[in-house]
Amino acid sequence: MNANKLTDKQWLDEMVIELRLREINGTAIGDAVAAVETHCAESGERPAEAFGNPREYARALDFAPSQISDTSAQSWAKVLAPIAAGMVGVSLAPGIVRALFDHSSVTISWGDLAALATLALVVAVSIKYLHALLQNKLTGILFFGGAVAAMAMLPILLPGTASTLPVVVAVALTIACLVASVLGLRWQRHALDDPIIDPRTRQRTSPLLSILTIWLFPIVAAATGLITAIPLWMAK
Repeated sequence: MNANKLTDKQWLDEMVIELRLREINGTAIGDAVAAVETHCAESGERPAEAFGNPREYARALDFAPSQISDTSAQSWAKVLAPIAAGMVGVSLAPGIVRALFDHSSVTISWGDLAALATLALVVAVSIKYLHALLQNKLTGILFFGGAVAAMAMLPILLPGTASTLPVVVAVALTIACLVASVLGLRWQRHALDDPIIDPRTRQRTSPLLSILTIWLFPIVAAATGLITAIPLWMAK
């Protein structure tokens, strides 16, 4: 979209997104936003008139090393660990419900394992190439759309049993994974929270993680379990 056609808020949002993709921390982004808004208030210009394309402007800004967030493998591992635990818990929930109705063991298919592996691949690729995927919208849509389709179809295409677990073991594993996801995401909220702070007011303009996000995986696990249970219950 032409920069001149963007509203002032859209222009600033585009700049913030680009700075986030550059891994610039929230305080530095707040300073950059404040500088643009102050200049426009004093000059009477719109951001697009004063600074041109928001993404190009964001890429041209210089920042000190201390203003760039940690993107090491160890840092990403801490971020991804609770997400991985939560996904395992969510993936086990429907099988537990079916096993309870059938009085059988929880079956894990090759398709379930392949879907989890696909998810891990999507996360890894997104971390490394997120900027390119967002810059090229068609490629991003095809990539993420294909990944979602693959994860939905793999359990159907590969129904063979890879493993079985007693219901008690599956329930204990699911609870452990969901608790780990909540604790991990809660730790991230406190330790990795990087809000954009307006230097003029010292107030946050955008929290990184909300309370809802912390409980995301237990909520999704409960929802998928309920969706699985309803037709089984109605069939009885």
